[in-house]
Amino acid sequence: MAVHCLTRSCFSLLQGTMTPEVLVKTAVEAGYHAIALTDRNKLHGVPDFVKATQKHQIKPILGMELDTEVEGSVFPFLLLAKDDEGYRGLMRLSTMISCAPFKVTLNDIALYQEHLWVVAFGEGGVLEEAMIKENRSRLEEQLIALKQVIPSIVAACSYEESSFWHLRNDVLRDTCKRLRIRTLAVSKVYYAKQSDDTTFRVLNAIGTQQTLSDKNLPSFEGRWMLSPLEMEHLYPQSELLFSDEIAASCHYDFKPVGARLPKFDLPHGVEAKQYLTQLCLQGL
Repeated sequence: MAVHCLTRSCFSLLQGTMTPEVLVKTAVEAGYHAIALTDRNKLHGVPDFVKATQKHQIKPILGMELDTEVEGSVFPFLLLAKDDEGYRGLMRLSTMISCAPFKVTLNDIALYQEHLWVVAFGEGGVLEEAMIKENRSRLEEQLIALKQVIPSIVAACSYEESSFWHLRNDVLRDTCKRLRIRTLAVSKVYYAKQSDDTTFRVLNAIGTQQTLSDKNLPSFEGRWMLSPLEMEHLYPQSELLFSDEIAASCHYDFKPVGARLPKFDLPHGVEAKQYLTQLCLQGL
């Protein structure tokens, strides 16, 4: 049995079509025992996602696609929380990228690596250029650099249904095997069913400010939720078993922690309520 470790909901604005309820229901109907939610840089969908998993009795995996700076460029990395501390790390990282200077580095992620699964993308990620060019030396160099910062780094093999990426994924697998880096089957799920691809294409056109007739509008075929049988047909068994292992390692208590409001420096002799009122009035 496989587990989808990367899915986007509608909380990835213009980059996903499903509500958390639809995402979970689709996974249950397909026969999955666990499902991840990994919206882009945000965790806003987690409360609805957790409620839906409890309702439909399926195991949740909390994660996020995080835009991360590597060697002066920004690439997405997949982060999956192993436990509550890992989820708190995701919240801190999501806050970091939402506030000035709007930047997260691998060293920032490394602070929480004991509580996270950290996955580097091949297709669509930091390793893509070397894979496309079949530059094995550059690929090895990049993987070694990633492993130096995050020793438990995992490499994602995606889009296996494409003959082009199937061959490139094999290059990645060979390189990772030499470096003792594990590879994971990651079928990226942006919409529920194959027939939803037009809806996703419309969202993508809005997000990129292009028309549907624009030949430069990116195509995202194969981003629906593949069935367990389809996953088994496409990906090596070892990578599917690894996704099961990841799902089994993730446990959350979901204990309420209460509100934690930030503390700000106040002018001498002014109470917080009074100062907030003054700021609001100035803003008006």
